[in-house]
Amino acid sequence: MNLKLPRILSPNLGCPIICSLDDPIKTGVEVVIAEPLDAAPGVYGLVAKPSGNGDGHEFDLVLEERRELTEPGLPETFNGVEQTRRQISTTLRASIFAGTARFVRFSARPASALTDVHLRTISLAPRITLYDLVLKQGAEELFRAFHALALRPDADGLRFIHATDLHVALRNDLYQAALKIGEEGAGASAAVSFVNFNRNLRRFIEYANEQADKGELDFVLLLGDLVDFIKHNYSDRDDYGENNWKFLCNILTGAETKGGGTAKNSGIKVPVFTSTGNHDWRFFPYPPAVSAAAYGLDKKSAKALNPFWADDPEELTKKTKEFYQKMIGEGALLSNIMLGGKFLHKLGNWIGSLTPKLRDWFRKLLPPGKVRGNLLDWLLPRMATWQVQVLAPLSASAYAAGSGKLPFLGKLNVSPLELLSLALALASGLINGVITFVKFLVRWRSPDLMALEAGWQALSDYFLLLNPYFNYAFRVGANYFLILDTGFDCLRAQRFWDGGRKKLGPISIKDNILGGSPDSMSFFDANEFYAYSQIAWLEKLLRHISLGEGDGPARIFVGLHTPPINLSPQERRKADAALAGQKEIPLEHGSYDIRYGCINHYLSQFLHQCLGRAEGRPRDRFPQISLVLAGHAHWKLECSLRWDDQGNNPCVYYGDYTGDPAAMRTYLEEPRPLLLQTPAIGPVGGDRYSQNPPHFRLIEIDKNGAVLDARVKNA
Repeated sequence: MNLKLPRILSPNLGCPIICSLDDPIKTGVEVVIAEPLDAAPGVYGLVAKPSGNGDGHEFDLVLEERRELTEPGLPETFNGVEQTRRQISTTLRASIFAGTARFVRFSARPASALTDVHLRTISLAPRITLYDLVLKQGAEELFRAFHALALRPDADGLRFIHATDLHVALRNDLYQAALKIGEEGAGASAAVSFVNFNRNLRRFIEYANEQADKGELDFVLLLGDLVDFIKHNYSDRDDYGENNWKFLCNILTGAETKGGGTAKNSGIKVPVFTSTGNHDWRFFPYPPAVSAAAYGLDKKSAKALNPFWADDPEELTKKTKEFYQKMIGEGALLSNIMLGGKFLHKLGNWIGSLTPKLRDWFRKLLPPGKVRGNLLDWLLPRMATWQVQVLAPLSASAYAAGSGKLPFLGKLNVSPLELLSLALALASGLINGVITFVKFLVRWRSPDLMALEAGWQALSDYFLLLNPYFNYAFRVGANYFLILDTGFDCLRAQRFWDGGRKKLGPISIKDNILGGSPDSMSFFDANEFYAYSQIAWLEKLLRHISLGEGDGPARIFVGLHTPPINLSPQERRKADAALAGQKEIPLEHGSYDIRYGCINHYLSQFLHQCLGRAEGRPRDRFPQISLVLAGHAHWKLECSLRWDDQGNNPCVYYGDYTGDPAAMRTYLEEPRPLLLQTPAIGPVGGDRYSQNPPHFRLIEIDKNGAVLDARVKNA
């Protein structure tokens, strides 16, 4: 990993700053720099250079008001939502830089006033303009933060796009080339209509640039599953500059190189704000056949695509063997299960060997007759009960109770103890058979299971190249955007061998193990990634916004990857049938499971916050959240919230709230929070709204703060 210091952490490609021409002079632009801990404080220069050729004019900025950032937790109060950029994550401090860096913030002000010449123009009209920030020491260029600053001309209202689930990976272009499919799908057969996620992102960028050139787009939220996985292969070697984070940066900035079937791409012309999704934490590729429909392929065609294209056979064999040994190694979950099977097998053999001795002992101890029979009638059922509770046997108690018969087998000429021994042997044999099958299954499906391996190390280049923040906020006028990390999958490969995370709420086998929409780890408490609770973070920001910071009524938008509420496909079909002819229906508790593939912690507290309340503190109030924007499930799903005074709790409703903009504007006048899922940029989704990606939401807000439109569109 390239940890060359000093470097600009913020603003950056995935966490830029949007400001007017006057703001940098009036308030300054806050810049966060990581510099070597063992070096004297640096004296730096900062230059803003247009990100696009011929767009705007270069200008110098002066770095003032140096402050070191040392507090890991939350401040008592926020002075502004941008203060969230002063919270350096535990991961960045202790893991990525491992104590080698200190973090300092500056206020950067232009050396002279900014004018219209610093804005790019289309047909003589000024448009939002991106600048790279170049950190210098003397004449030496130390670091370049791409698309870090956006100068926005005065405008009424605001237009932005919510996009999610890009799933970018270099191999997508190579698959397209291997299938001999042209950029527009030419050459694809009906059976092999390959969907290239990278191509969909490039198409989206073309659309976004067209809107920006017309002055109808201010920025884009790219919220989670930005990449499909990180590494091109299974090697343990340092892959800085050779992974999918770098590949994504090249697409966004227009720095793509030739080859691999890539199309010409000039880079996006508006600022983008990013957050992470569960795939962004994953290290390794998965076989495309696991998600054949997402690629627009049938299973047969997907199996023909080699998931290990960047590995040599020896390297892949070595990694698979290491992974298998971890899965069944000492102390692993599977190992513990198998040890239980071995113990049962040994116990059965031991009791079987004792059967003749016990029988002889009973015969010598007790004479034939009722006494011996009564004792056996008393003893053996209790042994059978213990057997049921501890060793999960077959139903030998029917014989032990004195009938001498087994279901379906009739009367057997064996003693009860011999039958007990037989039951133990059969049980242990059955478990050993299951263990053998599990070992085979783990070895056979190791590539699929390896794809679930996740950790903060996968995010290293995300932090260094795009965005150093898990959670952060920004403001444009009176519109506030609170962006949250939703973490890795609740079920990940490492959980099978080291106990995994212990901070889990209820996990559904249906979605986390068998389904394609796993729960994520948010909103868990202060932890190894950031030293504060996300729920506390949200509440402090909502309280700050309630005090007023911008002009006009505040509109609050929460952006995250995994939705707070989701329905399974079966539940969705049931809800759609009930919705027919109605505006909305309540998702009543007990009738619908709203926790399919969603956030795993503090859901109730979050829903209270959406309604401007603090759970457990009925007198506390703060502004309601207008829209919660999520993805993850690759489809369109829309819910709303209403407070139930009688039940004293939030109620969830289901409907199509954004399909008709006029109806949506009327609906939002109440107001009630909307929880909106957006179909994917990259993969094909599972409903009628998501069959032709790239999909996204174009959200329009007027000068008075009213949300005019939030429909799903595609490019």
